[in-house]
Amino acid sequence: MNTIRFGVYEHKIVYNNEQLIRRQLIVLKDQDGDIVGWTDFDKYTRSGKKSFSRSIFSGQDSRSFNVSLLLNYIFFDKYHITKLTDITEEMVRSFLTDYGLCRLPRDTEKTHRGKEAVNSCISQIMDFLDLLTQDNPTCKLKVDNLYRTEKVFNRKRKRYEEKRVPTFEINHIPNNRKILRDLPEKAFQIIFNEIIENHRDLLMLAALSAFAGLRPSESCNVRRPDSALGPGIRFEITDGEVTNVLIDLSAEKNLRSDLVAVGAIKKERIQKVYPAFLEAFMDCYNLYMKYVEKPVAF
Repeated sequence: MNTIRFGVYEHKIVYNNEQLIRRQLIVLKDQDGDIVGWTDFDKYTRSGKKSFSRSIFSGQDSRSFNVSLLLNYIFFDKYHITKLTDITEEMVRSFLTDYGLCRLPRDTEKTHRGKEAVNSCISQIMDFLDLLTQDNPTCKLKVDNLYRTEKVFNRKRKRYEEKRVPTFEINHIPNNRKILRDLPEKAFQIIFNEIIENHRDLLMLAALSAFAGLRPSESCNVRRPDSALGPGIRFEITDGEVTNVLIDLSAEKNLRSDLVAVGAIKKERIQKVYPAFLEAFMDCYNLYMKYVEKPVAF
């Protein structure tokens, strides 16, 4: 098996001493993970939609990683082409079929990709090919042969939008594992009591997830009210009582001096703690603050 493969390198820059900008570049790596070559293929990994815009402070999605899978497939694993413009429709169909059915060369029995992941990969690969062929008229691939455009009604936006549908069938393996979404209250109380008694360092991670709907990676972005980077959590108080808690997830900040990202914000926003859980959240918050502010014994 070839020891040189495509991979993703994430470049980090701190803007204005606080905001972390991450950009993904597609590179060549050796078997030890060291970069041995650079490409400019990342210029084709943005969205092909005309209406698409991204804040310069936003992290990137899985585009570069899925494109790297495609590149390894057509350069090293199956077809062994020598330049990107030699990619053909057959290669794309073969890759997407094997991607959906978890038959890529480095997939294992534990590899699973659901319908959403497969559809997302299809869209990202089509974006990549659209931009590639626009920039390289001599490319062998005719991307229009890979999909057709249909108008689909978007219920959320209440309008018809164009959607690209592959001209060939892409299957995925259904996930038969059941996901536990509704935790019984008794089990919830047992888990939270265990966290409070023996794992209090995880208390706010659990509270933000349970009472404000934050993902674990988003919880790691929450800053204290007195943070030097600006208050990450704000309390609205009326007659001495907390009536609202607002969590600032509007931008990812650089929280570590070594530029390591603490976690991604999926959707930039100001998130509220659900009103029904305000009292429980404040109890957790006060317990946690006592824990983190206690004197350290030497």
